[in-house]
Amino acid sequence: MTSIDIPDLLSSGNGRRVTTPAEWETGRRPRLLRKFQEYVYGNWFEVFDIPEVSERDRQRFPGYSWRLLAMHVAGHLDALEIPVNVFYPAGPQHGFVVFIDHHDAINDGRSAPPAYLPLHRLLASGLGVATVRVEDVAPDDPRRFRKGLINCFYDPDRQLPDTAPKAIGAWAWAASQIVDLLVGSDGLETDNIAVLGHSRGGKAALWAGAYDQRFRSVIANNTGSTGAKPARRMRGPNGLGEDIATITDRFPYWFSTSYEQYGNNEFRLPVDQHELLALIAPRRRFV
Repeated sequence: MTSIDIPDLLSSGNGRRVTTPAEWETGRRPRLLRKFQEYVYGNWFEVFDIPEVSERDRQRFPGYSWRLLAMHVAGHLDALEIPVNVFYPAGPQHGFVVFIDHHDAINDGRSAPPAYLPLHRLLASGLGVATVRVEDVAPDDPRRFRKGLINCFYDPDRQLPDTAPKAIGAWAWAASQIVDLLVGSDGLETDNIAVLGHSRGGKAALWAGAYDQRFRSVIANNTGSTGAKPARRMRGPNGLGEDIATITDRFPYWFSTSYEQYGNNEFRLPVDQHELLALIAPRRRFV
């Protein structure tokens, strides 16, 4: 197998190398975050007020309890209500898992948990679980993805700027806001919160965990292109898997428009996905 040159993770870009944790946290890490916003996922949504939360339902079941919360998000153009299901173990709680659900299988406290989210096993182990449906944040549809969070911040009658976030950015942002919701409504400590997602939800989980350091663990399953796999690995001499041109053609509404210019041009991309994984360090990540 031919080796592939990938960006030097610890190069500061001016000929100097990062040698200490402080240099990483105050210099290299913020620069990488800005690059991922500019070239891949789009800008993070900026909200000046913590979203308001109201309770819509609450029930107890054998072994756990369930609450349906409504998270009210106000942008400068419109407002949105995002339902959030929160499940609590019956016994002592040891942490929380925020799950980005793109299968829409969990709709209320009575739904049978899906195989991909072993809800009852998590609850039995003392973990709480919060789920958000991508449909309620940014529909997973090229024609409707703006009809939610994005149109609260960007004029629906105008084309999105090249660095505007699209669906992946919206889902990641919503997962981050759930941390605020849980801290505000339950007084949750942020020392043991994980974000979890599968496939496109896993891509969003990685971006949420990279941006928001309150996620102490990031669990991303089958993330593929623009997830945990370096883009240069897709395009190199022994390229394997879905490349940037393919994924942006199939899913042009997932990533920022600026990302499309690197289709068939991966080696000019200023960042790559190994650097996204590094942004989670020294916190736990499981891929």
